[in-house]
Amino acid sequence: MYIGIDPSLTSTGVVILDEEGNLVESRRIAPKTKNAARLVEIENAIWDYLKPPNKIALEGYSYGSFAGREVIGELGGIIRRALYLQGSTYVIVPPATLKKFAAKGNAKKDELRLAAFKNWGVEFKSNDEVDAYILARISYALFRGDPKLTKMQEEILKKLEVHHGKHAA
Repeated sequence: MYIGIDPSLTSTGVVILDEEGNLVESRRIAPKTKNAARLVEIENAIWDYLKPPNKIALEGYSYGSFAGREVIGELGGIIRRALYLQGSTYVIVPPATLKKFAAKGNAKKDELRLAAFKNWGVEFKSNDEVDAYILARISYALFRGDPKLTKMQEEILKKLEVHHGKHAA
């Protein structure tokens, strides 16, 4: 499976594509708890929801943001830990790179929603799922291949560093 994860403390978007690039499932992980319990709830959902082995694109940190950096770092750490222990193969995609893959590097949420519809014919209820879908398309293109890529998209993929989880090939 080819998966995109848009991490968030309140609504983590997860999208799964199959071997042909078709949408299998889209969902949001919306924790009902706070603090450390929330992190555990998200980690457990990742373990329950993702059945390895997977090829995953995870949105990276927004280094320009200052509010809540520490807790976002904790969330990123627990997700990366889960992916590693599951044996997933994954890439970390900076937010501007995600936007550039679909539209342009400084695209707003509405522009990404429109780009997802124009480029792939999909619509979602939440911005988290839109971002997760674009990440899943990145995963699919990187690990499976996509003959419809633009030159810019091909260049973006070349710059991504692939990480291998425990026991991943």
